[in-house]
Amino acid sequence: MKSTFRHIRNTFLMAGLAWLTVACGSKVVRNLHAEDYEDRCTIQKVGEKSFPLDDWSEPNFRYVQYIDNDTLPMFSFLNTYINAIYFYDAHTCELLKRVVFQREGNHGTGIMQGYHYINADSIITYQAGSGRIALADSEGHVKQRYVLMDMRQQRSYDLVLPNPDVETANPILYANHIVSMGGGYYSESSIETIGRVYTTLHYNLITGEIAYANRYPEIYRKWDWGMHGYYRSLNTALDKDNNVLISFAADHNLWRYNPATGVSDSLYAGSREVKSIKPFSTAPKEYMYHTAPLKSVKAWYETQPSYDAILYDPWRQLYYRFVRFPRADAMKNFFNNKPVGIIVLDKDLKYLGEERFPENNVGYDTFNAFVTPEGLFIKPLVSKDEDQVTFYQYQVVIEE
Repeated sequence: MKSTFRHIRNTFLMAGLAWLTVACGSKVVRNLHAEDYEDRCTIQKVGEKSFPLDDWSEPNFRYVQYIDNDTLPMFSFLNTYINAIYFYDAHTCELLKRVVFQREGNHGTGIMQGYHYINADSIITYQAGSGRIALADSEGHVKQRYVLMDMRQQRSYDLVLPNPDVETANPILYANHIVSMGGGYYSESSIETIGRVYTTLHYNLITGEIAYANRYPEIYRKWDWGMHGYYRSLNTALDKDNNVLISFAADHNLWRYNPATGVSDSLYAGSREVKSIKPFSTAPKEYMYHTAPLKSVKAWYETQPSYDAILYDPWRQLYYRFVRFPRADAMKNFFNNKPVGIIVLDKDLKYLGEERFPENNVGYDTFNAFVTPEGLFIKPLVSKDEDQVTFYQYQVVIEE
């Protein structure tokens, strides 16, 4: 009996060591250019800006947009609780208007997940999981609807089409009559190696043409990144030429896609401090859907650096890419409160420098950040006042 027990125990120990060897092996995503560039940037906090909230809103939201193409520059955010967009004077922080959209009926938009304000007569709205967008005005009236895709055909054994999951860091993008939206595929599957898994869709409002593009980079198709969105979600923005930029959490590069021509390429945009990123597992992907325990994925995520939001600053012709660093202290279990840095790129997406933000006890919500002529604004993860939402204001200084 003791011999049998010892044999079983040793078998489990060997299996455990084998799993650790796979999960913690030497295979990593290395940053081959970490030492190639000079750091010429510093970040300075220059103030804060607070917007008052009413009884129907709270400081925890997922979608904001700075609007500079109207008569009055505005800050706006989406309140999903009452299905409304709030508009503020960007300078005085005064609430200008609250537009409530119907969920059902002739002017129904469903429960909105995101929007893109073009002008007072044209606001693109999107309901999660619908495959459709609606064009509404600033009175909440729907003027036109568009069917982007049949969600029942979104996934097959060798093809996965993007299911848009829009938020501030992955917004509805619009340029030259083309609406672009991104949606990550949060399962780990051999579909990625034997088929096609696209992450963005691009719909022409004039012609009705739709294109699917931007597969996950090779490192995603090759290794396991833990599901649950920690590393598989994506962040997008438009560059100065209306190309779609994509920032993947595990990739040191940015991916650039032109919706008009279908041309795609990648550019280095990594951090000097991120030498490598280790996958959750380097074991071969299982067929169909592999589910990793959320607790294990989260614990691994805290030990590894990751990239997130990418922003374009047209007033300074700069790009900002956020990066998060491993956390090992007591704040480890505070969701997404990893130390934060920012990478600065010039108008041609070439590295200028980077800097870490000072660590604090409220963290940085880099997924709710925006740029204005006044600078870069980042929302803290924890709000100290439920009656207003506050953003930290920063300016980038480049050494000549």
